[in-house]
Amino acid sequence: MRKIKNIDLHSVSNGLHLMFMTQVLQQINASKSLNKHLKTDLEEFKAAVDEEQEAMRVSRKSLITDSINKAEKRRGELYSIFRVTVRTWLKHPMENVRSSAKKLNQLLKNYGISLKMQRDRKSGLLMHMLAKLKNIYKDDIAALSLETVIEELQKQNELLISLMDSRNQERAGKVAGRVRKARVETERIYRELVEKINALFVIESSETLELLIKWFNVKIKSVGTRKKRKRAKKIPKNQSEQNDDEFNEKEIELQVDAPPSSPL
Repeated sequence: MRKIKNIDLHSVSNGLHLMFMTQVLQQINASKSLNKHLKTDLEEFKAAVDEEQEAMRVSRKSLITDSINKAEKRRGELYSIFRVTVRTWLKHPMENVRSSAKKLNQLLKNYGISLKMQRDRKSGLLMHMLAKLKNIYKDDIAALSLETVIEELQKQNELLISLMDSRNQERAGKVAGRVRKARVETERIYRELVEKINALFVIESSETLELLIKWFNVKIKSVGTRKKRKRAKKIPKNQSEQNDDEFNEKEIELQVDAPPSSPL
């Protein structure tokens, strides 16, 4: 007897999980007859899928992000002021000022910090360079009257590092909490829907319902294939994290991927 097969969603990525549930919801909604038989269940399933989607969105968007962007912008401005001032003083008429400018300019070259650098790397290099500036090069900083700039640059760099750490902890908590809870609820309702669709096929089988069950089973097989490929192919950590929440995966070409043209 044809029926929708079981699926193990425990180890699939959050992105693939949400994509699968969204497609299931769309496919069932395309059938007017199933809407009639499973109206309450579908409303509950839609609410669960919407919550999972919102949990995913919130896990990526943090209120701290705006503060991070503001701190990074200010840090970039201060670093530019420091760099431009040092280069300007290279042509100063006083020898002691030119000497200090040359030392600081060489330090800037040694670290090679660019505003386009990856945020974490830039923060680490600045932290190390600022420690040297406030100790080894403090007299040179004073000669160019850059004490206030360096002090503020250090504050902004430390603030940015702290904000990024807070956001990482916040994201970790949200992903581990709200997304996991949403997945569990979506899967519970999904299993109930599958049981009812299988039972409905026994009572009143039809070609359209059979096509729907075929669609389910091909989609389930596709999810299983992706899990096997993921285990077989070693993916770099940063690439794996980046792709975890992407949904632009190639769809299976199957006749029933299009909404059924006639009701059950």
